Amino acid sequence: MKLPYSTLKWFPLLLIISIFILFIDNKLRQQTQEDSPAPGLTSMDMEKDGHDHSQDGEADPHDDPEKNRLMGNFHNNEGIKAASRQQWEEAIKNFKMALHHTKVTAKTLDSRHNSSAILEKPDKGRKVETSIAQGLQKTAEKALINMSTSYLKLQIYEETLKTLKELETLSPDHPLLHYNLACYHSLRGEIPASLQELKKTIELGYQDFTSLQNDPDLDNLRQDESFKLWWETLEQNKTK
Repeated sequence: MKLPYSTLKWFPLLLIISIFILFIDNKLRQQTQEDSPAPGLTSMDMEKDGHDHSQDGEADPHDDPEKNRLMGNFHNNEGIKAASRQQWEEAIKNFKMALHHTKVTAKTLDSRHNSSAILEKPDKGRKVETSIAQGLQKTAEKALINMSTSYLKLQIYEETLKTLKELETLSPDHPLLHYNLACYHSLRGEIPASLQELKKTIELGYQDFTSLQNDPDLDNLRQDESFKLWWETLEQNKTK
């Protein structure tokens, strides 16, 4: 096809403009790809480096209780990883952050009562809210148990007891609360108190008898005659 002369006259300029537009488009595509999270990472994963955790114990600045629950679980898992490497200080730091995220104030949860989701579907909304609150409590319980264990490993007994008292306020019948109290008293040579807590642990359903026989924190207790008599009775009841 033959083009008219007027079109040919502008062809070089149009070609330059097209090349320029193509160049800009490629740059924009490249920038978009660089700003996207790496494969396998969610937005929640990417946000962990953006938190200001300088004020432990204060309410988290996030208004979303579910987000706090997820971040609490993340820090609790990171603490467990550090504890498995016997990095107890690092573990405690993460357990504290897990607690930091679970301390969503009652005001934050109460504000959800008037949210559009709950007003439109009150039964469903209350169920979601209750589920989040229960999840926050479970995360707090785990973090407190793990943190008290870490303090025991470091033989920081004052902080151990302080942590266990906080757990007692939250969940007084948690078997591992009384197990760690038994370890605490055993390490301090307080045998009657240790045995009393261990009995409470069994009453509340604890059944890891291997730990009772091998946990070094209970060495002092196991050497006592009162423990040996109780253990013999326990063994007899198990065989019945």
